[in-house]
Amino acid sequence: MPAIWPEDGAVEAGGIVPSGMVFDIQRFSLHDGGGLRTTIFLKGCPLRCRWCSNPESQLPGNELFHFAGRCMGCGACVAACPRSLISAPGEDGGGVSIRRDGCVACGKCAGACPKAALAIKGRPMTADELVRTAARDRLFHTVSGGGVTLSGGEPFAQAVFVRELLVRFAREGIRTAAETSGLADWADIESCLPLLDEIFIDLKHTDPIRHAEWTGAGLDRIMPNAEKILRAHPRATLRIPVVPGFNTGEAAGAGFAGFAVRLGAGVELLPYHAFGEGKYRSLGRAYPGAGIDAGRSGTDADRLADFLRERGVRVAVSGRPAAKGG
Repeated sequence: MPAIWPEDGAVEAGGIVPSGMVFDIQRFSLHDGGGLRTTIFLKGCPLRCRWCSNPESQLPGNELFHFAGRCMGCGACVAACPRSLISAPGEDGGGVSIRRDGCVACGKCAGACPKAALAIKGRPMTADELVRTAARDRLFHTVSGGGVTLSGGEPFAQAVFVRELLVRFAREGIRTAAETSGLADWADIESCLPLLDEIFIDLKHTDPIRHAEWTGAGLDRIMPNAEKILRAHPRATLRIPVVPGFNTGEAAGAGFAGFAVRLGAGVELLPYHAFGEGKYRSLGRAYPGAGIDAGRSGTDADRLADFLRERGVRVAVSGRPAAKGG
């Protein structure tokens, strides 16, 4: 999907401009809500899921991406780095090397690179900038029944900014959706619910120990928040990322089924993909999901879908038509 960065916004008269940290904006997205979406990806996430496809969303500040395959070894970035953290390619060729422990992602190296092999992910943007950006797609939203989706990361990690942003979208008549892990203060989520036309709550597992092993956090806030969202919002959707070796067994399926049936919730399954692996390399990190068998994800999603439908759960698998439960 094409990304777009708007022009810098003017400072509002008489007050502080509310701003948040954004790492991408995707136009004409077909996911995360009805119709065509303008999806705004916000930085900051309290989870560290092994299969994360947006590792650049995890930390709240901006970060340096290095696309090694684009590097032609010209050394422009070496001269541009004010901290001398970039080394030129050795005699064996290849790209430059970066010492990341002292990098503050100032962006000077990225600005000097003629091949866009270096890029900064994350920048502060005002609420008005984002509203203006989304308004450019208003015609597509109107015709398709779409709108804006706030994703991440965890949008409610920037809860004050998100609420202000939703207020402004409402004033403009732009429909909104949000995707959340549920790991946030309930008061922050609750304050935003009336301003959202749709909300998606991701549930990775119902076993707190297993959940903590694979995501770095338990379920003490996530499960209660998921239940409250599903009870409070008329257009709330429960989502399950289907991750082979993690939540595809019978015990996991039974936990999902019990939760969904008790709340009368439909479920959307999101098959695992390894798209995040290359991003980890670009950030100079090891991919924690290296042992996950991506080849099983489609089959495992179908098997879990059948398991849930047999127990009366309405199920859709992402990218396929919805099917009713028994």
